[in-house]
Amino acid sequence: MKPRTLLQGLAGLAAWGCLSGLALVRLWAVLYGRVPGPAILAAAAALAALVVGAARRLRLIPRLLLPFGPTWRTALLAGAAFFLGALLDTSYDLFSAGDMAIGRLPFRLVCALGSGLVLAGVALALATAARRFGRLELPRGRALLLLALAVNVLTALYAAGSATVYYWDSNIYWSSSTMLAGQSLDLAQVRLVLQSVITQEYNYLLSWPISLVMRVLGTGRYVYLFAIANLYVLPWRAWRPWPGGYAGAACCWPAPPPCCSTPDSPALWTWRRRGPASGPL
Repeated sequence: MKPRTLLQGLAGLAAWGCLSGLALVRLWAVLYGRVPGPAILAAAAALAALVVGAARRLRLIPRLLLPFGPTWRTALLAGAAFFLGALLDTSYDLFSAGDMAIGRLPFRLVCALGSGLVLAGVALALATAARRFGRLELPRGRALLLLALAVNVLTALYAAGSATVYYWDSNIYWSSSTMLAGQSLDLAQVRLVLQSVITQEYNYLLSWPISLVMRVLGTGRYVYLFAIANLYVLPWRAWRPWPGGYAGAACCWPAPPPCCSTPDSPALWTWRRRGPASGPL
């Protein structure tokens, strides 16, 4: 057997083991109590084998996971993403392991390695896509500058002319952004943001970027609204085609996508005065 073939086989076996551990924990969180443990283990192993087999069959590694070719830069990106994914694994926040065997160190370690492998694959695929997509061109730069100016002017007028929080969601996101801005910016906070997807009805994914702005400019309402405008609405509006081109911007200002529409945006972006839902600040 050629050394290269042997190394590829060992790498595939290692990937299968890591993905089996991740799949086992994820399936355990959903199926335990309804499906016997051995059946969950078998399903996890089969699912991991299916993923590894499909990746080999479709030649996904040379096609999608070598953005810089088989070089040290690819290895560096993969290693960094793998380490970060393993360090920030939140799989065990899905359930309470208690005294069960699945909560012991070997299972936790293999699960973390599986998370690292998944994040490494995502990072490499995104890097490959970015390199193939090429350099981004900004058509009609003046129109985009005018659009940015209009967004910020409208935000300033709204903030100055209204002291009302129209939706409870707005208060929640403002409060969570302020809370995150007051904490230490470290891996523990990143992990808290990731855990919130599992544990919180209103997770912190939208609030965390806003909190980074608040660390520099403060936690007031003006800062909160300007952060929403420039972090979420402006990029979405700049890249989404206007009906009738950029000229349609003056007469058509639809609400942002659902993932960015909760923090104060219905009143802000459609510019409709309504009766207060939460009362004035």
